[in-house]
Amino acid sequence: MKTRILFEELEPLMFRGPGELDPSARGVATLAQSTGWPSISTITGTIVSEVMSMRGLHPPNAASEWEKFVDNYMNLLDRLAIEWIRGPYLWDESQYVRVPILLGGKALHYTFPEIIAKIITEFINKEINIREVIKRITEYSELPISVQKIGTALTSRDKGIKNVREGYLYTETFVSLKRNAIAVEVGSSSDDILKDLNNKPVKLGGENRFVESKLDGELPLASSLEKFNEGYVVLLSPFLMLETPETVVNNDGILELRYRDMQAEIIMGRIDIKGLGFAVNETKRKPILPAILEGSILKVKNCSDTLRLGLYGCLHNNLTQEESLFGRIGFGSFYVLRV
Repeated sequence: MKTRILFEELEPLMFRGPGELDPSARGVATLAQSTGWPSISTITGTIVSEVMSMRGLHPPNAASEWEKFVDNYMNLLDRLAIEWIRGPYLWDESQYVRVPILLGGKALHYTFPEIIAKIITEFINKEINIREVIKRITEYSELPISVQKIGTALTSRDKGIKNVREGYLYTETFVSLKRNAIAVEVGSSSDDILKDLNNKPVKLGGENRFVESKLDGELPLASSLEKFNEGYVVLLSPFLMLETPETVVNNDGILELRYRDMQAEIIMGRIDIKGLGFAVNETKRKPILPAILEGSILKVKNCSDTLRLGLYGCLHNNLTQEESLFGRIGFGSFYVLRV
């Protein structure tokens, strides 16, 4: 079974980056700033948690080692009959897809892939240079709406009376995606394991914010990945790497990357480090790894099995257990640009 899950926001959302918000940990005037693009790990975590809850399943025992955590997660996906997750992208009532674009150092913008493809085509034909590519894509990109909330820490709460802790303020900046639903596409070996997610309010991201999840039969991403071998793509989620890749800038100003037997040209984007968050069951932080960030535009070749593994399919059979997990839960997802 293949299906798409749409998460329609019911209120502004919080997709927090790393760091603590609690004023008792950070001191006076702390800030929680939502990123402009949801993490695939956040979405996958929501799907897994909701399915487990609805099916009355319990999480596996806490793992002391990272390798055991990876094994537990893979086994849990098998129990839930979840084979792969691809995304996220945005989808609106007019049935247009929007994808992230990395501008100004952060993947806060989004635009239509058809526009990106047209600009990249002009670049391939040497009608414009790379600086013009960035300028043109910037002109067509949008920012999400920011919604700010200011609060204070409390010393106590008793019988409806709140006592404020003097000098401890916090600011939260939420994000609204302008009535665009967050979409992921899921492959399952069961015909009914995900059906309970249809028309259901669920929590997504931080600060207990709610969305409504819906299932439909549209699969614009999956249909483009089934036979994909090479071409230009835009990353929807980070491509995590277990080791530092080899990079060089060619004569055209394009960053060429080699990661084991995968070669890619980064037309626009960035390599950085990415924290994988906090493992609640294990009460410890997950690793921090090098990554090609979401919103990057790449040219790749000699890829296979990209529906199941995303960009990790370009590594062929040279995958570790960790990378198989990363690909399966949605990291390295991309949208094919028709150029």
